[in-house]
Amino acid sequence: MDMKVCVLGSSSDGNATLLWTRSTKILIDAGFSGKEMERRLRNIGIDPCDLKGIVLSHEHSDHTRGAGVLSRRYEIPVYANHTTFQKLRYIGEVWERRHFDSHKDFKIKEFNITPLVVPHDASEPNAFVIRCNGKKVTIATDMGVYTETFIEQAQNSNLIIIESNYDKNMLLSGFYPPPLKERILSDFGHLSNSAAAKTLRQVIGTSTRHVLLAHISQNNNTPDLAKEAANKHLKDFEGVSVGLTHPFKCSEIIKI
Repeated sequence: MDMKVCVLGSSSDGNATLLWTRSTKILIDAGFSGKEMERRLRNIGIDPCDLKGIVLSHEHSDHTRGAGVLSRRYEIPVYANHTTFQKLRYIGEVWERRHFDSHKDFKIKEFNITPLVVPHDASEPNAFVIRCNGKKVTIATDMGVYTETFIEQAQNSNLIIIESNYDKNMLLSGFYPPPLKERILSDFGHLSNSAAAKTLRQVIGTSTRHVLLAHISQNNNTPDLAKEAANKHLKDFEGVSVGLTHPFKCSEIIKI
């Protein structure tokens, strides 16, 4: 049974990724308004009422904004670690809360999900390694620096979705105030184009066919710079396609 993946959008304004098989559909994050989440899902032929779960990586609004609306409207359980649930604000009640523990696998139907704590300025932020029908997808859209556990778990994924947030020169010369620049540059901020590409070199394996670059800053980066850095560092890897995610539209649908 094929697994399909589509990043519904990725930027500082919102992040959401859909994974689905013939029988099960799940969201990783729901960072757009409920109405916008519905619109993007229906644009790729998905009825929100078919969702079996919304999995939250951390409490920031660009990952959680639409979770409450979707959960209440369509009776969808929301999954998050205990700390994230404690810190959640502004999404209201959810239809059902389901807690998971970081670094312990949990299942939603045929999806086996491994949540990994990664460095970022949130309470207990997670990247996810998701296995289904012998295939493996890694999603890390907010991560200041990779960890050895992340490298070990993400190794040889069929698809890797990883943030390539900023070009360092653009950030340093840009209009952000110094404290914000320092936060982004820190180990608890975001991955630069170069750092993302170097991380990819350590996790790409013989099964890896697709990379999607995510959370590309609209102020401190360009899609061309992000892709150029990735291609430069990955030129020795044959058969790996590097694609982009977008703030205002869905990515390509990748079948694994």
